[in-house]
Amino acid sequence: MWDTTAWRGTTENLAMLPVVQEAVSRDRKLRMTYQKPRGEQSVRVVDPLGLVAKGTAWYLVAGTSDGLRTFRVSRIQAAKVLEKECKRPANFDLGEHWRGATEKFREGWQKIEVTLRLDSNKASSMKRWMRMEEVEKGEGWEKVRMKFDHPGEALFVVLGMGRGVEVLEPGKLKGAGEGGGAWNGRWTGKLVARPGD
Repeated sequence: MWDTTAWRGTTENLAMLPVVQEAVSRDRKLRMTYQKPRGEQSVRVVDPLGLVAKGTAWYLVAGTSDGLRTFRVSRIQAAKVLEKECKRPANFDLGEHWRGATEKFREGWQKIEVTLRLDSNKASSMKRWMRMEEVEKGEGWEKVRMKFDHPGEALFVVLGMGRGVEVLEPGKLKGAGEGGGAWNGRWTGKLVARPGD
């Protein structure tokens, strides 16, 4: 199955994809070392049921002792096809499962509302391609509210605005702007100059 819409633009390590494809095509169990998003690793044996391409990312849908799970192929650090036949649930439909899993994933996103103070010129420019609600307007600046599906998306957009933007809310995004930083559930970086400074 090929789902061409991307979650976000990223570079994927697909070194383990051929091994995973072999396990899926031969209906064989797969032993893999999997790295979770926060870095911890685990070794597990799974029943590979299908592969899905989502934009540039590949996902393995597999049966586990905890039920069906989805694994990002780029997070598989090592993989070996075992000679034991995998268990395939009766009437399993990859497309149907993927639609349900993506809907559940989207519902779990940490939706976020961001309030910004923008330079008037930047606000005018941004309104052409971003949906925002004007909250207050002053001389040379505007206070706006924007909604995002995920804190990482909000951070990406705010950083892309460059100078002339100040994050007012939420506190965990304050300081997104100049000077670089990192996102680990909260922003770590330098404060941006206020519009007009």
